[in-house]
Amino acid sequence: MPLQTYLDDVLLTRDGPWECYDAVVTATDIAELYRTGFLRVDPDRQRGIDPVSGKQVIDAKKIEVWTDELIAGTAIFGELSWNLRLPESEIQYDADQRRLRIVRGGATIPDSWHRHKAILQACESASRGSGFDLLRRFSVRIYHVSAEDEARIFYALNQEGRPADSTRSKWLYPKETSARIAREFVRQSPHLGAENVDTVRDRLSRRNPRLAAFNTLANAVGSAWGDVQPAEEADVLAHLLAFWDALVSILPDLGRLDLAARRSVRESSLLDSGVAIHAYIRLARRMQAARTPFKALARLAEPVEGTDGPMPFLSRANPEWARRGVLIPSSRRDGSVELALRNARQSFEAMTDALTERVGVQAPAVDGGRAGALPATSAGAPAKPATAAAVAAADPAAPGPVGEASRRATPKRTGTSSPRARTTGGRRTDGRPALPRTPARRAASSAKAAPAITPAVPVARSASVEPPPAPTAVPVPAETAPDAVVPTGLAWRDAALAVLRERGTPMHYRELYAAVAARGVTFGGRSPEATFLASISRDVETFAGVGRGAYWIAGEPVGLDGAPTSPPANRRRPRRPRPIGTGRRP
Repeated sequence: MPLQTYLDDVLLTRDGPWECYDAVVTATDIAELYRTGFLRVDPDRQRGIDPVSGKQVIDAKKIEVWTDELIAGTAIFGELSWNLRLPESEIQYDADQRRLRIVRGGATIPDSWHRHKAILQACESASRGSGFDLLRRFSVRIYHVSAEDEARIFYALNQEGRPADSTRSKWLYPKETSARIAREFVRQSPHLGAENVDTVRDRLSRRNPRLAAFNTLANAVGSAWGDVQPAEEADVLAHLLAFWDALVSILPDLGRLDLAARRSVRESSLLDSGVAIHAYIRLARRMQAARTPFKALARLAEPVEGTDGPMPFLSRANPEWARRGVLIPSSRRDGSVELALRNARQSFEAMTDALTERVGVQAPAVDGGRAGALPATSAGAPAKPATAAAVAAADPAAPGPVGEASRRATPKRTGTSSPRARTTGGRRTDGRPALPRTPARRAASSAKAAPAITPAVPVARSASVEPPPAPTAVPVPAETAPDAVVPTGLAWRDAALAVLRERGTPMHYRELYAAVAARGVTFGGRSPEATFLASISRDVETFAGVGRGAYWIAGEPVGLDGAPTSPPANRRRPRRPRPIGTGRRP
């Protein structure tokens, strides 16, 4: 609408304790009102200003997605919200003519700012020929409350509403291709269906006899076939259905069971766990890539030898799962320790590798091109650790520190660098003072130069499992660091665990790193100790801080003589304090 002081066809309604008004405006109206300053956002009543960047906190990806959907005409926006804030604004409402007149003041946006931003970007795209309909109509609810009440509206609309479980949302509307495959897989398999897969809740209760929640299956298919194209849906679905038929014929407990039988399986086996579900689906992808016949799945039903005789391969008592880190020690309330299932990406990969080796799949893993896809090996042959460069080339976005080898594998940026990243004489080139080099910032900076860590099977922290052998080191090419060694896999973790077990007491990270380095496993970067500290402090499932800079094995008790070792003498030169706001020393 052109700049004016009234809105027509406005309905008087009520929301919470306030009277409010429902109106309809076009995209052009919103763009014009925002351009003239009538419509604005107050960061103090929204997501706020980032204290580091000084910019408003927004989700740029969400805005881009909504902008694309607006241009395509598929966006579902619901209701926008404005507030003619008291006491700055004054309004008059004519119930007979259903006209809202704004006598003075403007409107703020208590909620839906991301949707407003998407509308503004879509309007800008129309001038570039995007085809967006500038006359598209939007519903808006207009409040007339104070700034304090506006904050209450933001809280109610952003915190009090609880979304449906992912299982239900994905089942009703599977947006990704892999989710559509998963839904048809459940619908068409005679062993699944709503009788054996929960399509409402994300978690299964103890009284639920079903195999899994749909969200588990959808995520598993997404991790294995995340790169599938719509044209391939039918082929992937047919393969999954045939694979599952063969699997259930060999492992019938994956089929429909009553509650008593399901509870018995859950207590004694990993067969129907969420980790196993992920591993089965990934195994199906690997077998498809290798053209492995389904009859090879029969090896999963073959027993293995245990301390008390033969046992099922997927039994919780099989020490294979503790060695691979699928089961890890967990402390009970009474102080005792039990092996508990580790529901994490590393466990999915470890069990997938175990199944792959057991079945005898020869081809390399595919796993949808996702991070952490480990190479499949022949039966009984351990997977060889990949080099840091290979990991970086396969997955540039993999979590964890990035080393010299991975940086060499990454193309250099071209053009001028950002002025925010450059400093001159203690000040940035944009004129703002550089942040001080605190220990935390030094550790974070050093972590960027750390060697890339290849995903590997974690060491089981149990007295019944033998500690791993001393890790081997792989020399770094001379052009990188002639005197440095890059740890492959999780060799640094294995070495640190071995040192702590031998010492039998918590150790300061500097002394612990010195002992690890003496075993031939070192880190690169300007500060190897800081890189080691960043790595060990992130691995909270393996190591636990027990004092100032001291670490011990997570989940294992500390003996009576287990006082942390004292930190080595500080070798850093003491620094004089700097005046605030300047990069120079006094």
